[in-house]
Amino acid sequence: MSRLQLKTLSTFGTSATLLVAAAVLASMVLPGVSAAAAQKRIRPLSHDEIAQTWIGISEDEIYIYRLNLSADGTGRGAYVFSDGAAKLFKIASWSYDSKQIVMVASPGDADERGIKSLDGTIVGVAMELSARGDGWSRKVHFRPERELQARWDKVRTADSSPAQ
Repeated sequence: MSRLQLKTLSTFGTSATLLVAAAVLASMVLPGVSAAAAQKRIRPLSHDEIAQTWIGISEDEIYIYRLNLSADGTGRGAYVFSDGAAKLFKIASWSYDSKQIVMVASPGDADERGIKSLDGTIVGVAMELSARGDGWSRKVHFRPERELQARWDKVRTADSSPAQ
């Protein structure tokens, strides 16, 4: 081997050693970082913070939902498929603890196969529910209506301002 080849091999060996050392160090440090991140918990919402209006969209983005949860543990809701007519339902009861929310619903008169229950989790201000009826189930992602409305208003205002 020439001196250049030996020098290149030697340099690569040092780089490779540093790379392996960095990988080993990262494998030892990163689990601690992720464990620390897992220990930092988002404060669960209070019952009163859950009792508000929520807007949702189904996982397949075909259905739009609106839930109005009252502080007394009841509520009402509506959903619409694509460009069809909105269907109403009542929430006879809802309960929430920091791990899950459960709702008992009754479909409106004209919606025999409508929503009978909703349940899922709330993390931060994101509510992930399974809506269920007779023989069907659908995942729905919800956010507080007032937060979405505030953000929508900002975007609409920015978009309607004259171009600069």
